[in-house]
Amino acid sequence: MRSFGSPCAWSPRVSTSGVFGRGEVFAHYAPNLPEYAVAFHAVATLGGINTTANPLLTSEELARQLSDCEARLLVTVPERVAAAKVAADASGVEEIFVYGEAAGATPSRRCFGRVASPPRSRSNRPRISSRCRIPATPRVSQRA
Repeated sequence: MRSFGSPCAWSPRVSTSGVFGRGEVFAHYAPNLPEYAVAFHAVATLGGINTTANPLLTSEELARQLSDCEARLLVTVPERVAAAKVAADASGVEEIFVYGEAAGATPSRRCFGRVASPPRSRSNRPRISSRCRIPATPRVSQRA
């Protein structure tokens, strides 16, 4: 059994890396994986906004979604890196992360890292209020 630790334990790695900040949009272009859930919750814990994209979208469809939500970062799987690169170039995404390894993408472990155990104290966790943060954004098209 693999353990990915607590999303709260992963979040400081994302934050202190200087890669991602509060209110920014992080796109997930991957099938359901354990890493996907941890990354999603780490982004939400930091006050970021998640947008999810069906991994079967074409690069043109993905580019439209990334542009609509103004995503800055994207994570995908090795099999979808080529389509993600085309979409990122067309939409202004700054960096592509990949679960695993693939040419042209940064391994997600560099963004999220690995933490052996979750924080022991609740006092050092960020406070999240459902009234002032939106952890996920639905797909919204602005096509005429």
